[in-house]
Parts: sequence; C-alpha cells; structure tokens
Amino acid sequence: MARAVAVLGVGGAPLRRAALLAGAELEDAARTADELRAANILHGDCELVFVHPLVRAAVYADIAPSARSRAHASAARIVSADGAGVDRVAAHLLTAEPGGDAWAVEQLRAAARRALEAGAPDAASALLTRALAEPPSAAERIDVLVECGTATSAVDPSATVEHFAAALALASDPARRAAIVLPLAKALGFSDRLEEAVATAASVLDELEGAEEDLVRLVECEWLMWGHFWLDNPDRNAHSRRLRAMAGGLPGESVSQRTALGLLAWDLVVSDTPAHETLAAAGRALGPGRVFTDPDQGFEIPTLVAAAYMYCDEFDRALELFDRGVGELRSAGWLVHLTFTYANRAYVRMRQGALLDAEADASTAWELASQLGPMFPAWWFAFGDIIQVLIERGSVDRALELAEATGVGDLSPDAVISHSRASCEGSSMPRVGPTSGPPRS
Repeated sequence: MARAVAVLGVGGAPLRRAALLAGAELEDAARTADELRAANILHGDCELVFVHPLVRAAVYADIAPSARSRAHASAARIVSADGAGVDRVAAHLLTAEPGGDAWAVEQLRAAARRALEAGAPDAASALLTRALAEPPSAAERIDVLVECGTATSAVDPSATVEHFAAALALASDPARRAAIVLPLAKALGFSDRLEEAVATAASVLDELEGAEEDLVRLVECEWLMWGHFWLDNPDRNAHSRRLRAMAGGLPGESVSQRTALGLLAWDLVVSDTPAHETLAAAGRALGPGRVFTDPDQGFEIPTLVAAAYMYCDEFDRALELFDRGVGELRSAGWLVHLTFTYANRAYVRMRQGALLDAEADASTAWELASQLGPMFPAWWFAFGDIIQVLIERGSVDRALELAEATGVGDLSPDAVISHSRASCEGSSMPRVGPTSGPPRS
C-alpha cells in the first residue's frame, strides 16, 4: 500500500486508487491504511498522503526499477478510468518503460496537444518523443512524427528537420508528402539550410501534377519563398517572374492565394515597386483570425506583409501586426519565431525614431537569440538590430565590443538578412544580396 501511494504521486491518492494499484480488496486496503497512519507513515482521510516528502522518496526509491515501471503503467490506466485528466495519465506513462501499447500512444498524443495549446512546446515534445518510443503502429508513425516536428518547430528547428524528414521518407501519397514538405522546408530555412529547403520543396512540387490547385500553389510558394531568401540562389530573377505571373491577379480568397500575395508583396518591396502597388498586394494577403501562429498560412507570410508595410512607411500598420505577432507567439511559446518578431518590431521603431523602445525590443530579441546561436537566421536578425540600435543611441563602443565578442567576422549566414539600415544606404528599401545584413567575412 505504501508503495502504491508513493507511485500515485506527491499529492496523495484516494484509497480506492491505492487499493487497485496494490492489488488489494478495498476492506483490506482500508485496514492497512489505518496501520500506516498509526505508524506515522501516512496521514489524511479522503487522500492518503505521506507525512513528509522524504518518507515518500525513501519508499519510492525502494521499489525495483522494473516494478516501478510496471506500477506506473498500471497507475496510468487506473487514474484514467477514475476520471483523471490526460496530463496526470501521461505523467505516469513518461515514467513507464515503452511496451508497444496503442492506448499509451493515444494518451501521450492527447497530452501533447494539451501542452501545445497551453504554450508549452518543450513539454509536448517530451510527450511525443516518448510516444515514438512506445512505439506507435506503422500506420500512426507518420502522424506522430509530424506532431513531433510541430512541437519542436517553435524551439528547435534542427530536431524539427529530423522529425519531418523521417515522416517524408515514410509517406508515399503525393498530397501527404506535400503537407509534410511545407513545415520541413520552413525548418530547413530557419536552420540556415536554405539550399536544402529549396531542393526539398522542388522535389515534392514535381510530384503534384494534377493535384488540387491550392495545394500546388502552397508548395510552389514555399519553394519560391526559400529561393528568395537563399543568398546564393542562381535563379532569383526567374523565381521572381514566376511568382508575379502566379500571384499578380489573385483576389486573396483562400489561404494559398493569400500566401502567394504575401510573398508577392515582399518581392515588390525588394524590386523598388511603387508603394501603392506593394500595399495593394499586402492588403489582400492577410485573412481573418490568427496571423503569426496560423497553422495554415504560417509565420513567414504575415511577417513579410508587416515588413512590406514598414518599408512603405506605413509604420502604424506594421506595428499593429508585429504587436499582434509578439502576443500570439509568446502565448504559444514559439522561441525562434518570437526572436524574429521582436527584432522586426525593433526595426520599425528605429525607423520611427523611437530609439528607447527600439533598444528594449532589440535587447529582448538578442537575449532570445543568444539561446539559439549563429547557425539560425533569427540570430543574425537580432544581432543586426542590437548593433544598429546601439549605434543610433550613440553607444558605438558597446556595439563594437558586442560585435567582437560574437566573432561575427568569421561567420557567414546562408540566408538574406534584409533589414539592416547599413544595407539600405539611405534608401527606405532593403537590398538583397551579399552586402545585406551583418558584414560577411
């Protein structure tokens, strides 16, 4: 009984649950509980609780590892049948050894969904990693890998690449492969592997002959977007012409159309197109509801649209969108994307001349980026902003000290870093090319 209560958790356990886990009749369990109370090991009436956490720890440590694992697996089913939430059930499953149990996979996936909704992607990732180890059936494995990739995309693009690449390798249906390649290309892009992002999206695009128009357009946009941000893309001009032919006349009635229009708006920005033409495309690119955490449209398109408003000197609209992005991304716990958004908002405020606000956002972006490192484009955006705002504020020595401390002169990103004022040379428009962003070695 003592071991059962120890396994059921720090917060105590109802007598009924402890009896089930101990394999005892309820009457015998009640008598034993009285004896444990008399011995000053347990206390409580409705809930059996150890008199001190150290007592519980000692009892729990005395259980052999294999027996402890089996006990937690049994406890998971007991608390589930007794109406406990999936979080409590999953806590037991995380401690139990994998056993090829389809029910366990189902519970872990449900708990991971709850964790993502609560803005806890790290917890969701741990739950889904455990679900993969169970393991799921062959039919479910692709789904679990996709869910793993979705959970880690906010905090660890490198792990995300592994999960989505594994799912893509298992998938054979072209439509399913297309749905997987969209987040896979994003993860590759956020990991500064843009050439791979372009090649991967292109390979799946070639498989979609005769597929639904919206799906083809989404994959094509993904391919064109990472082609745009790939610094050494040899087909940049051809990609731009293809995008304009595809998106120019779209009204923005569907997700795929709005995706194409958002990408077009940014392409018009970097091509010195008159502001009214750029804003016309940007205005048709945003749909209702969520923006930066929209599971269909993705983070990149609203970011590009907001940046288009910024470069067209529509600062209030740009700030409105980036403010919304910060709120959504903080609630969702999307670290990498939040770094970009703070950096972008800092740059809007720099262009407005609100340097104190710009420094606050740039400092936050740099603090977040420091957890990532220079292998991520988000780091470069944050780095460019903190250096620029320090210079604008007259803190040139601090800027130089930071630049030297990072070793940035020996580093070179594969991605276009587009919003450093140094790259604009007095113009309100960014220039795409090797001189964009921080100096290359």
